[in-house]
Amino acid sequence: MARLKYRARGFTLLEVLIVTILIALIAGVTVPRFFGSIDKAEIRKNAGEIAAFMKSARRKAVAEKKVVTVVLDSETGEIFAVLGRYDRSNKQDRIAPKNISENVRLWTGGKKILTIEFNPSGTAAGGKIYVTGAEGQSPFNEDALLVSINPLSGKIIVTAVNDKDEKW
Repeated sequence: MARLKYRARGFTLLEVLIVTILIALIAGVTVPRFFGSIDKAEIRKNAGEIAAFMKSARRKAVAEKKVVTVVLDSETGEIFAVLGRYDRSNKQDRIAPKNISENVRLWTGGKKILTIEFNPSGTAAGGKIYVTGAEGQSPFNEDALLVSINPLSGKIIVTAVNDKDEKW
């Protein structure tokens, strides 16, 4: 009578453990990079929204031939515009108020409230807003973006922050 060889199919416990460890190591390296790119995307999105808001306020000032003031609260992340000059003591109608993402920190040169006036001629008071990630990050880190307003032209530009940028 002939003997049939029977070979069990499957993986040994050692093979399963090695593959599991390799998957964990690869995940440990790639997951933090993935979340880092999400933070960068959030910073870019919010910097773009701030710039678009500023451009809209500038267009409104030129179209209505009146000063439009953009008010940005760096602590709450609220941004809104008012027709005319901003007066904290006076209740003014807010134009298109919005909030910036909670995952983003705004730096406005140590000012809690930053106001930027856009004139009917298209010029502006000028200003800089640093948009960065989590609380406690420096506005001069590699992921931060700078929204700057040119006072002569009123042009709004979003750029990456570099080491040569002036520091407060």
